[in-house]
Amino acid sequence: MKNRKLYFARFIPKRGGVGEFYKFGHTHHFDFMKRFQEDKYKDWYISPMTSAYGPEDEVLKAEQELLKKYPKNIYIEEKIVGVTEIFVPKDQREIQDIFKYFETKRKLWHALRSLK
Repeated sequence: MKNRKLYFARFIPKRGGVGEFYKFGHTHHFDFMKRFQEDKYKDWYISPMTSAYGPEDEVLKAEQELLKKYPKNIYIEEKIVGVTEIFVPKDQREIQDIFKYFETKRKLWHALRSLK
């Protein structure tokens, strides 16, 4: 079974325009920041917030849960991969809830790997 990385990152524009936003998603890269090395991400400072490494099917399911709970609520003109996974949190509590969600998944998926 393949594993993937579920990630959560903050984007801050290098120039004016749209304000700060957050993005979650999944990648095959263990270091998920490699996902953002393409030129299309050059207009933002991208900060890793948190991540969790787990079974591909579980990571994809978790991403869908996050999409339902935190739907896209911002428009950007730039074309990036995963634009449907961007949002601006309502408050700091939403960010804290996301960190708790990732911590739960990280512990669960680590336990699953330990069973093998």
